Formats: sequence, structure tokens, C-alpha cells
Amino acid sequence: MTGESASAETLISRIRDEVLGFVDMQQVTTFGELANLITSGFAAVLVEGVPYAVLGGLQGFMIRGISEPSTEVTVRGSREGFTEAIRVNISMVRRRLKSPALAFEMLTAGKTTQTAVCLCYMQDRVSRRLLDDIRARIQDCPLEAVLESGYIQPFLENKRRSLFTSVEATERPDTLCGKVLEGRIGVLVDGTPLSWWFPPCLWNIFSRWTITPSIRCMRASSASSNTSPFSSACSCPGCMWRSAPIIPRCSRRCC
Repeated sequence: MTGESASAETLISRIRDEVLGFVDMQQVTTFGELANLITSGFAAVLVEGVPYAVLGGLQGFMIRGISEPSTEVTVRGSREGFTEAIRVNISMVRRRLKSPALAFEMLTAGKTTQTAVCLCYMQDRVSRRLLDDIRARIQDCPLEAVLESGYIQPFLENKRRSLFTSVEATERPDTLCGKVLEGRIGVLVDGTPLSWWFPPCLWNIFSRWTITPSIRCMRASSASSNTSPFSSACSCPGCMWRSAPIIPRCSRRCC
């Protein structure tokens, strides 16, 4: 290393460690990564003779505030829900899981939009085979634009025509933290106020629309049969989970 290059390395090191006070700092070596971060609200510092750039986050975008999820209402739990800003969603997960084993892996999807995608998982509990498979699916996504998480969902599904779902979604950070602690993988997409997680539980595979009507038809047929032990059971969606002795007759007009 020559004296000029050594002085340049020393200069940028002092700027990075002593002058800049950014919380979110990154270091890149390619112009593609540099352009992507600058368009995402980062400021770059380049020094002649240094083969990398130091960037700090200066994002000032207008974002929607944190509010209660509309589809997952709870009485005793947290009232916080994911928002459209991926950095805010990451901070809500990190605030709940202060373990050093928690990892956030940033990827990009969409050749034109360069949408930020974050994989969230516990390093000591996740399946490495599943993690590599999901990472490869996101990186090989051929779409030109990814404007929300629904764009990449078909690429995360195991089989598009399968009767069982392989991806589940949640709007609650505490729900995602619970799934991550079980060894599952969460996927956050910039611009979407929800998170995907997989693999799903055994009970969640029955949420696919092709399965639910079949279950309701079986309950309806058993309720109309005189020989069935559930002949007096209610088959409406509101109380079909209860047993026959509890609901001899439904009070809902839909039944």
C-alpha cells in the first residue's frame, strides 16, 4: 500500500468513525449498490483513492403512522401494526426481540423498482435449507416491478395449484416475532403493511379457499342427517366450531 492510498484510507476511516454520526451506515463497492442506496435516501461519501463508498441514512419520506391492524384485532395484546416503511417494521421487530441471534437479511426484488425485501429469522433455529431456497426464489424473481408483497407471493408458493397454502401473512409485529421464535422465516416487503411467514402450521393449511367450502358442506350435510351424532349442530360460519349439545338451534337468520 502506497503512502497516498494509506492516507486516503485513514481519511475515510476518520470521517466514518469520528465525523459522521449516522445510525444506519453502510459500505458499498459497486456503482449499482451506490445508486440504489442514494435513491433510497442515503448520502454517500467518496474519497479519491479509496475503492469503496461510505453511506449514511438521511431518509425523510412521508410515511403513515403506526396504527392498530384492521384484520387482526385483539383485546389484551399490542395495538401496533406494520406500516408501509420497511425500516419502521424492522425496528418494531427488533424492539421485541433483543436477541443477538435475530438476523435481518436485506434483498431486492424487481429489476426496475429495486424494492427492498427483508428476511427475518433466528440464526440458531432456522432451517438453512429452507432459508437458502427462499433467498434463491426472491433473487431469481423475473418481475420488472414489485410494488407490494402480492407480486412475489406466487414465487414463494411451493405449488401454485396446490390445495394447501405454504405462505401465511400477518399485520402484527408480535405475531411475527412469535413465529420467528418457532424457527420460521418472516418476509417484509417495502410498501406493504404486512409480513409473510412460512412454513405454516398444520391448522393454517386449511385456510385455502378450496378447503374451507368443503368443510362447511360436510358440516351442513351432517347437520341435516338424522343418523349423524351432530344432527342438531349449527353449520353457520359464526358458530360452526361449537358442539351440538351447546347449540341445539342457531339464533342467526342466515341459518
